[in-house]
Amino acid sequence: MNQTVRNLEIMLFIQVWILLQFKVLFENYHHNRFSYLSFFSCIV
Repeated sequence: MNQTVRNLEIMLFIQVWILLQFKVLFENYHHNRFSYLSFFSCIV
């Protein structure tokens, strides 16, 4: 049970971290469109 809780905590942390990364990206979008586009081209 403790292991399951630990795994959920890790998953939640990762999801929050990813959301924060996107939040920063969207806030910087208007300042630097080129890096934004290159970031998505790396994902795709």
